[in-house]
Amino acid sequence: MPDVKYSDWAPEEDAVLKRLWLDGMPTKRIVDELPGRTYSSIAKRRGVLELPRRSGAGVDPKSRPEMQKIWNALKKRRATRAQLEQRAKVAHTTVSRFVKLFRGEIHICAWKPTGPKGELSEVLKAGSGKDVEKPDAATSSERSHRWWERCKREKPIYVGRRLARDAVLKRERQGTLAKRDIAAVALFGDYAPEASTPSGA
Repeated sequence: MPDVKYSDWAPEEDAVLKRLWLDGMPTKRIVDELPGRTYSSIAKRRGVLELPRRSGAGVDPKSRPEMQKIWNALKKRRATRAQLEQRAKVAHTTVSRFVKLFRGEIHICAWKPTGPKGELSEVLKAGSGKDVEKPDAATSSERSHRWWERCKREKPIYVGRRLARDAVLKRERQGTLAKRDIAAVALFGDYAPEASTPSGA
């Protein structure tokens, strides 16, 4: 597609370019967001708008807009890598680069189970400090115990039904579960009325 005239940049296009540039979106992807604009014209417009350089000689990788967004998010509150992706609205690979670049200015303050099998993720905190060592992986019984404790907190109805079912199955295995009288069930339903006390008793 031919390039739009350099002087034809609309305020709306400038706004899109500023936002995407400061968000750290690669220039090749910005081209897709601005139909009719080429890589070269975007680079030139970046200079006209005095947007910060993101690469090249003399550019500190830490000063790149996307790195500063992550850094500001982490300074507000500690977070896992996944949480930083969401808060700064950046890609996973960008967070990985951030951790490498800022390794001396951040530390691991805790480990948090985040995966379906209790996989641990590092919790990062701004500021230098001693990293908390990664604990040993949880055993199957430990994961089951944590799952059950969580169910008791979050799904009490499910837990009640599960316990009742398990109690019935246990009594069946032990042979102590009373069998219902079919005739009584037909006459009175699942719960037969108690026999009345004979008069004079």
